[in-house]
Amino acid sequence: MSAAREKIPANALNIFIAYVQENKAEYEKIEKHLAVLLRQELIVIWTQQKISAGKRLVSELYNALDAAQIILLLISSDFIASEQGDSLLTRAMARAETGHVRVIPILLNLPAGWELLPCAELQPLPSNRKPITEWKSRDAALADVGTGIYAIVREMLNKQNGTRAIQHNSIVLSPPSCSPGTYLQRVDLVEKIYHQLVLSEVNALVLTGMGGLGKSTLAALLYQYTEQQRLAGPGPFTQKTLWLQIQASTTIVDLIDVLRHVEGQTPPDVGKFAAQDMAGELFKLLNPSNGPYLIVLDQFEEWLDPQTQQALEERPGIGEWLALLNEHPCTCRVVLTSRFTPRGKRHSSSLYLQAYYVPELTIEEGSALLRMRGMQAKETELRQVVERCQGHGLRRLPRASASGSGSGHRRKARHADDTQAHERSSRTAEPAPASSLRSSPLPAARAGRGICTRTL
Repeated sequence: MSAAREKIPANALNIFIAYVQENKAEYEKIEKHLAVLLRQELIVIWTQQKISAGKRLVSELYNALDAAQIILLLISSDFIASEQGDSLLTRAMARAETGHVRVIPILLNLPAGWELLPCAELQPLPSNRKPITEWKSRDAALADVGTGIYAIVREMLNKQNGTRAIQHNSIVLSPPSCSPGTYLQRVDLVEKIYHQLVLSEVNALVLTGMGGLGKSTLAALLYQYTEQQRLAGPGPFTQKTLWLQIQASTTIVDLIDVLRHVEGQTPPDVGKFAAQDMAGELFKLLNPSNGPYLIVLDQFEEWLDPQTQQALEERPGIGEWLALLNEHPCTCRVVLTSRFTPRGKRHSSSLYLQAYYVPELTIEEGSALLRMRGMQAKETELRQVVERCQGHGLRRLPRASASGSGSGHRRKARHADDTQAHERSSRTAEPAPASSLRSSPLPAARAGRGICTRTL
């Protein structure tokens, strides 16, 4: 079918996938990882298979490539050796220079002289730049590719639809990278948090624990998983997940402005509102008429006094909002990341706002993370480093490859231990064991009471 006559869903992104016949099997596997995006009509895929054969094949192929917003180049020795592959690569790079298309090399295998190709300067997939053929698990490699494409599509659709068009100097509106090749995915933990989050008796979870445990990364993984579940079909969230990173200068007015913008409302003049009124306005936005969504408030401790764990005096309305979030149900869900559990204005037990203590890395997880970060050593040496770090602070270790000597790893272990000691001395409150968490539903008679006062 001609590219010009194909019916394209409104707002869908055109993706052109350039490959040669020898790599058809790999192409089909990659397309399977894009099934959710295709089913939701968020993308349209073009390849030579989808264009009518005949004298106008090359012309139609170029038309489809020129109309694409994303071009995937399936790089292999067969692709580079073929005349068609070379032609498509040249045309794709010419379009890339215009700045109107995202060109992404997909490394099936690395042909000799790969680094001399013009596309070698682009960020490829898989995310660790390792060709799919060199992964121990091809399925994991293909999943990494699918996740990377999904993230790019999401980013471009957000910009296209204007859902993140707002620019706010005091709030970061995009989550950090959490690609499989660089970060542990902690799938079981992410799913556990997600299922606890969607319980009817939960409004918000605080991902809490000492610095360096990876709370923000875990929240980013939860963000990604929530979006995948939303796009897969009917579920608890109908609107796109919102990521907000709180900074020292952020105020409750800033947060109200962003949420009202996302929900298509005109921000009111709340500058002269009393603290309780601002808190009420913010809580009201957690019950949107167009459907619930997840809101991630990263680095929430920026709003808290480390001595009292209550909202800073110069941030009026936050403590009152926390109390409302704890006392009354809402349709949206909120995830906070913080080194300690926030306390609201009214001191009592936890209701709808609950703490979730982020567990330390297991020995296996720590070893895997160190390898991801470039440390090359015997497994016993890596395990020794993890054990000395006690599952904490591994993310602060240097990314550069370590030497194989035990002394080099002892130096890195001491570095991690020093990081722990510094953070222990700078903290004024330690989260208590996870056994203090309430996991069962609370009786209705407790409704109306205030936020949890104990440090979880």
